[in-house]
Amino acid sequence: MKKILNTLFKYIVFLGLGIYIIYHMIHELSPAQEEQLVNSLKSVNWYFLLPVFALGFLSHFFRVLRWQLLLHTIDVKPTIINTCFAVFIGYFVNLGIPRAGEVAKCTVLAKYEKVPPHKLVGTIVAERAFDVLCLIITWLIAFALQASVISGYVSKQYIQFKSAIKHNESSLLIIIVVSIVLVISLILIYRRHKENKIGIFLKEMSHGVSSIFRMKNRMGFIVLTILI
Repeated sequence: MKKILNTLFKYIVFLGLGIYIIYHMIHELSPAQEEQLVNSLKSVNWYFLLPVFALGFLSHFFRVLRWQLLLHTIDVKPTIINTCFAVFIGYFVNLGIPRAGEVAKCTVLAKYEKVPPHKLVGTIVAERAFDVLCLIITWLIAFALQASVISGYVSKQYIQFKSAIKHNESSLLIIIVVSIVLVISLILIYRRHKENKIGIFLKEMSHGVSSIFRMKNRMGFIVLTILI
C-alpha cells in the first residue's frame, strides 16, 4: 500500500509540475502574444502535425536505443520502457530547469535499475561529447558547401575573434591553467582515495565516459546518431 501511494504521489507531482509549467508559460504572454497564439492555432493544419509528432518521437526513441548501447558497455542493461521513461522525464525536467534533465534521467533510471547514478552520468558525458563532435562536423560541411556565401561574414568574424583573443590573452591563459590543474587534481584525488567513495565515484564516472571506446556495436551507434 505504501509503495502504491508513493507511486501515485510521484505521478501527481510530475503531472502538477507539467501543468504549472504550461500555466506559467501562458500566463507570461502579453495580450498581443495571446491573440497571436490563438490566431496561429486556428490557422494550423493539424494533419501536418502528425508526421512532426511521429518524427519527434522517433528522434527521442533513437536516442533511447543509442543510450542503451552505451549502457551495455558498463554492464547496465535496462528495459526499453524504463529507458524511454527516463529520457522523456529528462526532456520534461529541461522545460523547467535547462540541462537538469540529464541528471534527472540518470537518477530515474538508476533508481529502477538499482545502479549508481554517477556511473550513468559518465555515459551521458560520452554521448554529449559525441554529439558535439557531430555538430562540429555538420558545421564544417555547411561552411564548405556555402563558402562563397559566408566567406565575407567569416572573414569579418575572424578579425573580431583575433582582436578579442589579443585583448583577453590573460583570461584565456587562466582558463587553460585552471583546466589543467583541475584534471591533475582529479587524478591525484583518485590515486589517494581510490579505495573509498570518492575514488569509486571517479572510477565509475571515467568508466562511463570511456564507454564509447569499448562499444561493440559502433556501427549501430553511428546509424542511430545519423537518424537522430
